[in-house]
Amino acid sequence: GGLETLFNNKETLEVDLDEVKEYVIRANKPGGKDMSSRDTVSLLLVRDLIAYLAQFVKPSERALFVDGSQLRAGILALINDTDWELEDKEQHMLEEGDTICFISTLHGG
Repeated sequence: GGLETLFNNKETLEVDLDEVKEYVIRANKPGGKDMSSRDTVSLLLVRDLIAYLAQFVKPSERALFVDGSQLRAGILALINDTDWELEDKEQHMLEEGDTICFISTLHGG
């Protein structure tokens, strides 16, 4: 679908949920330095994964993936091969082993 160009031409990314959790903790703490309350983030949501992934996209291209903190319109998301509309969208709780797929429906003419 073309989104791989935003992620160094990688079609598949494996993400460590502990890294996502640390990102969420840093993003929600003033200064982002106190990692002692690691268990304050007991669950991770797809929206956390989207925010985590967006940090790896060049700022000039970020709008092709997200619109603010939301997944950009025109990108389909599948959670374990199921449309995320049936899985609580960005509120879906991530579990180890989940497969999240983003597919761009936008293309040139």
